[in-house]
Amino acid sequence: MDFYKLTDFQLYSIINSRHLDTVQKAAAQHELDRRGLTPEELKQLADELASRMHQPKWSFKVSPAVLWLVFIVIIFVLLRQISCR
Repeated sequence: MDFYKLTDFQLYSIINSRHLDTVQKAAAQHELDRRGLTPEELKQLADELASRMHQPKWSFKVSPAVLWLVFIVIIFVLLRQISCR
């Protein structure tokens, strides 16, 4: 992997990943150290990583009326199944 092509955020993400081996993490740390980021810039990267980790990849909103409608339909279908036996 060409670590010099990655952004600072990508390098920081690699360093803090649980799924990569220590060799990749060490190489990413070396590249990040070579770039000479200030502690303030590293804190910004940490904050950005933390905010991205807590955001859902996708989200949707369903109105309560739709949820009630689905619930009623499920109950209706279950009652019909029971009465057909």
